[in-house]
Amino acid sequence: MSKCDIDIEFDQQDRTYYGGQSVTGTVHIQVNKDITCNGIVLTSYWRTHGYGNRDQGDKIRYDLVEATKLEAGQRLSVPFEIDASCWPLSYHGHHINLDHYVHVAVDVPWAIDPKQEEEYLLLPGTPPPEFDGARHEVIQIEKRAPTDTGTIAKICIAGAMLAMGFVLIPAAFIFVPIIIVFVGFVLGWQWLIASRVGKVELQVPHVVVGAGEEIPLGIRFTPKKTFRINEINAKLTAIESATSGSGTNSTTRRHTIHEERFVLLDAGMLQGGVEVNEEVMIPMPDSNAWSLSESDNKITWVLETRIDIPLFPDWKESTTLQFVPRKFVDDTIPSAELHEEVSGDDDYSAPPPPPAASVPVETAWQDDDYSEPTSAAYEQSADNGPIIALMDQILAANRFGNARESLTEQSAGRPFDLAIQVERVSRTFGYKGSSGDAYESGRTVTGTIAGTEHEVELFTRDESNDTVDELQSGSIWETQARVTSWDSLFNRLNLEELDG
Repeated sequence: MSKCDIDIEFDQQDRTYYGGQSVTGTVHIQVNKDITCNGIVLTSYWRTHGYGNRDQGDKIRYDLVEATKLEAGQRLSVPFEIDASCWPLSYHGHHINLDHYVHVAVDVPWAIDPKQEEEYLLLPGTPPPEFDGARHEVIQIEKRAPTDTGTIAKICIAGAMLAMGFVLIPAAFIFVPIIIVFVGFVLGWQWLIASRVGKVELQVPHVVVGAGEEIPLGIRFTPKKTFRINEINAKLTAIESATSGSGTNSTTRRHTIHEERFVLLDAGMLQGGVEVNEEVMIPMPDSNAWSLSESDNKITWVLETRIDIPLFPDWKESTTLQFVPRKFVDDTIPSAELHEEVSGDDDYSAPPPPPAASVPVETAWQDDDYSEPTSAAYEQSADNGPIIALMDQILAANRFGNARESLTEQSAGRPFDLAIQVERVSRTFGYKGSSGDAYESGRTVTGTIAGTEHEVELFTRDESNDTVDELQSGSIWETQARVTSWDSLFNRLNLEELDG
């Protein structure tokens, strides 16, 4: 018979708690034999279980009872209260499970300690303090310093690797030519792809993503020559990987949790010298497979963008995402500026911040006294007031969430006078618009509303090609347009030219 029987009772019968919440309960101890103990200790921690080797979090110790004598037949009921951690959260998957535990032990000197362990479910609650609203890079959640044992082990491993390095120095002379050939092959492969597609700008401003939200993705490049593509696509993948064993005896099992493909551009011919600029909103699934990066247990979310070229090497780039609960990105305070990372273009700058004030769009359409900003390069003839008022209101709204999209939807289809200061004109590729094929062979005019810094993208009708093709950078062009959507990736309004 055990010296003590231990029972852990949680105040929440379903044992469900939220990150940052207090986990409370009572430890019941039935003493079966007289013992002198050094104390009763409660420890909380998380650990993985499943196919892979065990990964475990730091153990947090709570002293419930100090050193004392316990007599047979005695029964103790000791309340406890601990703070639930914010991360990682409970997960039960295919190869990986992660749970949080309360462990109680009666410290008996020179004997096996009576002990009991119970798990509880930890759901999304308070975000970890590292989540401050920035979403342009993966957030490293602080971990406690390793134990001395772990440090000593790492020093021993480093020493063994150094000794091995001295032994292998002569063999390095054999492998150097092989390495040079391999590097040359990789560089040649990259040059071959660049000879077709040129310099590719991949824009994924949000790499910290919430379950159930949509994130923007954009790709922009100017082909160096004319060639055919099968398509341009993006594939969202989530994979569990669990490793068991070590060294040459290790085995890793993988399980695909989620896989979904999105087409940015269908099959067709890309014209040399004509810019390709495609964007898509990637819907994240409503899943609880939160990103996990431990030694032997990982849940990895990757967004791979590919230019699929028949009978030729494909251009592709993978972006690792940090998948977290939606409230982690909704409840945090946004940083002052969202720094958008652009692959291969260090000179890229994020769109300007929204203005401090807004003009209600409902009254702006009827405000005959509205005075718009003037520009030395623009003599006002089109009434830009209403569309400027709409842009002011959209940009003043919170860019996190769907406030901007909702404002745009309210104005969708409404005609506006527009004077656009042209930045560039490109051939429209694969856009049919809201009225059949009228825009399929038209042009895409990118620029700003004249006299402002409000960026817009205007899809023009086929019948306007002769006029639009004569526009130069800096030209002012007046037309009528209707709102179609808000481009959250580039912080600009998308419009269609109306039938003149």
